[in-house]
Amino acid sequence: MLRLQKHRKGCEYEGSHLVQADICALPFKNLTFDHLLCTRVLSHLDCLDHGLKELARTGKKGSGCLITDVHPDHPYTHVSIKNETDRIFIKTYKHSVTDLMNAISSNGFQLLRFEEYFLRDLLWKPPKERFGKIYDAPERPIFYICSLRR
Repeated sequence: MLRLQKHRKGCEYEGSHLVQADICALPFKNLTFDHLLCTRVLSHLDCLDHGLKELARTGKKGSGCLITDVHPDHPYTHVSIKNETDRIFIKTYKHSVTDLMNAISSNGFQLLRFEEYFLRDLLWKPPKERFGKIYDAPERPIFYICSLRR
């Protein structure tokens, strides 16, 4: 993903740079960021506390944090990404909404908003042949968004 991002035009910001890191051991000083974005990451952690603790450590007091991920009620079983030659399968974990809320509050964040999104909420409908599971159970949420304050 970093390699692809480096080649995208219009994505360069003055003073910014791309960093590959483990969310459980971020290579940044304490209280560095005003805003944090965590997209499709928490479902790849066996323990939510490790990642949220690092986000809290690197966010300044009063910083905002936006988290998005696949909803635990979504019937997915794994995540895979196609690279040049084959598919890479990424280990996933389903954390209940209750576990997510507990991890958020126990790691220094205040929940401002939690929203669940369903097939009916999508402006662009993914093709059924590739995303059949969301069409088989349209009453199940597909993903969630959390807005937090540190």
